[in-house]
Amino acid sequence: MLYISYTNGYKVILEKLYKKYKKNIKKVYTDDQIDFVEQYAKGTMPEVILIIETGVRRGELIGMEWDDIDLEAETNSVNRSVADKKGGGIKINPPKHKSYRTNPLTDRALDVLKSLPRTSRYVFPSKSGGPQSPNSWSRKLDRFMRKLARDNPAIPMLTAHELRHTCGTRMRRNGTDIYSIQKFMGHKD
Repeated sequence: MLYISYTNGYKVILEKLYKKYKKNIKKVYTDDQIDFVEQYAKGTMPEVILIIETGVRRGELIGMEWDDIDLEAETNSVNRSVADKKGGGIKINPPKHKSYRTNPLTDRALDVLKSLPRTSRYVFPSKSGGPQSPNSWSRKLDRFMRKLARDNPAIPMLTAHELRHTCGTRMRRNGTDIYSIQKFMGHKD
């Protein structure tokens, strides 16, 4: 533990700081882990590959429509985000911070998109053809991550947000400047 027990008050304060610090630690994959996870996700959870390759947020991924993808120009546009409504159902919102953007697609992202069936206007539709519920999709991601961890204990389980951070971290490791990463990821100035 990271606390000094001079008094009970100190102990409690430092335990809370430690818990807050530990909670805010974001895990990301190494380049080798990215390669492994993307290969593992092929055919079963292509959304994982797209988050790692494009850095989109969970709601932006779920709200992605085929009209947002330009395979010829090799770009994807972020035009909306899907959120769960209190009391049930979903709603379509602008991207967070109104961060509309068009980004280049990597070869891996292009391969995934070209392999997907076009059964709906949404790239990753629900069974009814509309957008998925973000919470339902997160449960699907959790099941995928648990299976990945069972099959490969050395690979950490990441959340959608940590997969997104993996994208930005990899860009930085490869020499992309912070300002460009900020714009690519749709971060507020």
